[in-house]
Amino acid sequence: MGLLRKLRKMMSKKASMSVGTVSTEQQTAQKQDFPEVKPVTSSKDLLKEWSKTLEMVESHPLSQARVLNTAILDDLNRVLHSMDEKLEKLSKVDDIYHLLLETKKQLEGAGLPTSNVDAVIGSIKGLTIKDRDALSFFKIDELLTTEDFADKASMSRSTASSRLNKLFSFGLLDKVAEGKKIGYKLKQ
Repeated sequence: MGLLRKLRKMMSKKASMSVGTVSTEQQTAQKQDFPEVKPVTSSKDLLKEWSKTLEMVESHPLSQARVLNTAILDDLNRVLHSMDEKLEKLSKVDDIYHLLLETKKQLEGAGLPTSNVDAVIGSIKGLTIKDRDALSFFKIDELLTTEDFADKASMSRSTASSRLNKLFSFGLLDKVAEGKKIGYKLKQ
């Protein structure tokens, strides 16, 4: 009950406060936006007044802007997290690239051929993030047709075909005839 008494006192103080030197137009605008607070005699009246005030605040344009801004910030946060994940993948690929360069130097130092390492280095340099993501759908020895890959990757058949052909041309995938269809699997 102590809280209700404090709220009543606050409401009655606000009602008794003078507006000061405010123009008649400003007073009219204030009354339209937020009606004058009346002294409250019971807790039911207090709750009714509180509900009215809450409705006015919720319907106020600035409250609606806050909701929109919150939604926009949430969307932005999701985009930034997605970008961070992709940058993390790029960082890993960059580490692999540097390891391959070191391996190539060691092979050259030992007088061994580097053609396989050169092919992999060339492949990694030409891959986009989407290409790298596409490779993650292929587990070792898993064979996927263009349609299977398109379904798994949630893309059109033509986009899937283009991506698979690109990965094949880089030497990362093998083509396997499967009846009338062609399947793809990771090159071993």
